[in-house]
Amino acid sequence: MRRVVITGMGAVTPLGNDLATTWQALLLGQSGVRPITRFDVSDYAVRIAGEVRDFALDSAVDPREARRASQYVRYALNASLEALRHAQLDTTTMDRERLGVIILSALIAHTAWHWMLERGEALLKFPFPTINAAFAASAMRGLMALGSDE
Repeated sequence: MRRVVITGMGAVTPLGNDLATTWQALLLGQSGVRPITRFDVSDYAVRIAGEVRDFALDSAVDPREARRASQYVRYALNASLEALRHAQLDTTTMDRERLGVIILSALIAHTAWHWMLERGEALLKFPFPTINAAFAASAMRGLMALGSDE
């Protein structure tokens, strides 16, 4: 079995738009489930969901590139950038072949997650000179074809 080290984490969730806020809400036993606000639910029996609220794009992401990405990719970009900052890795001196990113989303099938863990593989690997948000957005669009924006 391969060993991995989690060096950084990031989160964009219905409980908060960063790891600290999400963790604090979890510790307090809060729920992120509230009435749906993104579309008219009058024709549906279910009218509650866990929506991300008050989201602001990370300033490191090029807004022009973000406009071409789905909202879900924007969430993943923010969480990925937070994880990279949280890890405090110096990507200029480290072996980039050993850097990987695992994107966990409620939209990723449970079986795909288990398959990935069993094989010890990350969804995205970054052996690039720099971790570039524009490239990451393009890569995530290709990997996470999530359909249309809300």
